[in-house]
Amino acid sequence: ELIAERLISDEDVEIPRLGRFRLTTRNATTYKNLFGKKEKSVETTTYPTFRICNSLKTRVKNGHKYDKMI
Repeated sequence: ELIAERLISDEDVEIPRLGRFRLTTRNATTYKNLFGKKEKSVETTTYPTFRICNSLKTRVKNGHKYDKMI
């Protein structure tokens, strides 16, 4: 609930050694259907995203390689 409250108040939430929650906004656009002539309009939306910190990615990646070698 704390993360949701912070995101609602437009703040980034960082969890040390894990990653960061952030709000991302996608602008309104219009897409054409590849198989027909209909177009689809998408409104501006805001949604939460999570990015894993690089140190965690590296630890998991290197640990995974190590397990394969054994």
